[in-house]
Amino acid sequence: MPKNTKPNSKEKPKIAKSKITPKRVFIVTLSFGALGGAIYLARKYYLSHKASNTDQDTTQQKTSTSSSKTYNFFSSGGDSFPLKRGSKGQRVMQLQQALSDVLGQAVIAQNGGVDGSFGKGTEDALKLAGYGKTVSESLFNQIVKNEPTIVFNPQDLASKLYNGARSENINAVLELLKQIKDVPSYTAVNNEYQKIGLVKKRIVTDLLVKAFSSDSIAKDNIKAEFTRMGLKLDPYTERWSLSGMNGLKDIITIRDTYVVDKNQNRIRVSKNTILGNEQKVSNGMTMFKAIDNSYGTVPTDHVKYV
Repeated sequence: MPKNTKPNSKEKPKIAKSKITPKRVFIVTLSFGALGGAIYLARKYYLSHKASNTDQDTTQQKTSTSSSKTYNFFSSGGDSFPLKRGSKGQRVMQLQQALSDVLGQAVIAQNGGVDGSFGKGTEDALKLAGYGKTVSESLFNQIVKNEPTIVFNPQDLASKLYNGARSENINAVLELLKQIKDVPSYTAVNNEYQKIGLVKKRIVTDLLVKAFSSDSIAKDNIKAEFTRMGLKLDPYTERWSLSGMNGLKDIITIRDTYVVDKNQNRIRVSKNTILGNEQKVSNGMTMFKAIDNSYGTVPTDHVKYV
């Protein structure tokens, strides 16, 4: 029988080596190549998508900025009245277009065109059209909307008022009275009114005592207009006056002149100024009591009774 032998401890165990064939190398290489290609395609798609979004955001930002500029130009509040050099906006453009209709497109083109910006060109165009350098709301309406301008003509107004009184047309009379804004304006119209007809009469007397004496509602409306103008009614005598005193000796200047106050100061006053109630006449000067109860004197030949 063979002898029992001990295994050699120094002897390494044999490990079975797997065989690496060309086929396996090809498969592994193909797998890594496919994975790398997928990563490359994914990265390319991500970068392309990001660039597209960036361009879109930039375009939207530019569009938004451009839109904002246009909006601000027409709504910046730069076209509030009065319109003047430096004003910008829709009203300025309307004004320029209206001036173009009047002066011609060639003239406006030479003066900046219709661009909504009020500059020297627009000033020059206004001057050529017969206007000033600034445009109030009423003048804007006159130029752009062709609204008529009411010119205060005392003689014409007095004539129309007289005809309205004769025909007892209260609506026409009230509309005409509304055109008389203050006491000096009333005085001017009243002076012309007294020249009409054979009998000299004041507007107040003719309207309240004669034309509409039996129409209480019409009289109340007429009185309201006189009060608005600044005329005063004495509740005791029921007389109307310009100064609100006794209505008998109110004086008004008939030319540019001067008034001497209690301190001997000379104060310049213009024509058609209501001074107050006459007190006395002496040495070519008339003393009067003003509505504020102060006293003054004026050359007698520079005034007359209202």
